[in-house]
Parts: sequence; C-alpha cells; structure tokens
Amino acid sequence: MTGRKPTGEPYSQRTNGPVRYYAIVRDGKTVGYLWASVDDDAASCLRRLAKKEESLRAYRVWNERLKESKALGLTPLQALRRWVGAGESDDHGVLVAPERQASTLTELQEIANPGHVDRVEQQRRANPLGSWRRGVPPVVSYRPRDYPKTTEAPVRYVPVTRGTTVLGYLWASAADDAASYLYRRAAGDDGVNSGVPWRKALRAALDYGMTPLQALHHAIGTPEDDRAGGIPADTPVSEAPSLAALRDIAGA
Repeated sequence: MTGRKPTGEPYSQRTNGPVRYYAIVRDGKTVGYLWASVDDDAASCLRRLAKKEESLRAYRVWNERLKESKALGLTPLQALRRWVGAGESDDHGVLVAPERQASTLTELQEIANPGHVDRVEQQRRANPLGSWRRGVPPVVSYRPRDYPKTTEAPVRYVPVTRGTTVLGYLWASAADDAASYLYRRAAGDDGVNSGVPWRKALRAALDYGMTPLQALHHAIGTPEDDRAGGIPADTPVSEAPSLAALRDIAGA
C-alpha cells in the first residue's frame, strides 16, 4: 500500500527538517547515504566524495530507484526502506542497517564529507538567484555565456507565475547541461516579456558555477515581480519526457 497517488514529479532534493538515512556500502566501504525527509516530500542519495568513482555509480542507481519509488506513489520514508537488505551489486552497493536520523540534511552532509566546503552553495547564499532584481549585480563574464537551450533528454521544470497566471516554465535537463525558459503562449506579451529576466538569471547561475538542476532548484522561492513573475517556495518540480513535450504544454 502506498502513501500517496502516483505522480511524475521527483522527490525534492532539499529539506530543512530532520532526515532518516542508511549507509550505502560497497565492498565493505561506505560510498554514500540514501536519505529521506521525515516531514517533507524529499529524498535523495548523498555521495561520499572520498570515494569518487564508486559513489558516482551508486548515486546513479539509487536515484533511479527513488524515481521508480516516486512513480509508484511511495512516501520518501517508504522509498528509503523499500531497498533495505537488497542484494549487493558491483555497481551500487547495498543499504546497511541500522536506520539513523540526522537533525538536518546539513548534519548528514558533514557526516558524509567532514569539513567539505560546497563552493556552489557558498556562492548561492552570497549571490542568490534573482539578486539582479534586488539591486545586486550578478557576476558575469565579459562575453555572456548561456546553458545550451536544446536537449534530447527528459527535462524538469517549474511554472513561473504572476498571481494566478502562468507566464512560462523554467526548465533544466535531467541528464546534460541544458536549461532555459519557455514562455506560455496563452500568456501573450506578458509571457514573452517574462523570459528576458529569467534568461539573465540563468546566465548568472552559470557564472556562479551552478549546474542546470542546481539553478532550477535554487530558483524556487524567487519572489514575484511585475515583469518576471515568481516561483513560490512550495512549487513542486515536474518532469516532462522531452523538451518537445514541455513545448506542447507551454503552447497549449
């Protein structure tokens, strides 16, 4: 029995509350941690950076398992416990009991990678996405760079709204370096005009060193303004099977 209706949206990878977790062990060594939020719809795999290659292989497999669990309608904690005791493979390891709890995700990150400083997170806090709209100039190169605007991979996206009107969709590839903004045809000129500031924000995120998915998740919670709209903090991330599918949604 599942805890909720199946959905195409992945679990969030961010939470401010306590998390439950298991060590992921491969060949007798901990290569990462699978965690789930106690309170929120969040779950993910946290790599141990000291085990770079092994943890990367584990991350790919366990994240796919979390996607599968989400599609089945499982809560994060049900997804976490679903694989306990599953047989070990050469690629991804096995979850090893006991189940433990950390008071915050930050605490678990310190357990996984003691003393590690996440430069992207530091830059994110010092130069929040959207700061260009609050009078703080973004860090930009002499020749502005952009994420690639096309991809053959599935894309994750969030609606950009002004009041009750959806102006467009901010999206990022789930598998490569592409990200951009699609205005919603039904929003007319307001939708078209909203795209300029969001593309500037993505450009700033790239110069800050963010991956497309980091930029997408960081944009959630951007306050609304008259031109660009905004993304409420409780906005879920959805996934489309392709950029063409998202274009169909934007053009509907």
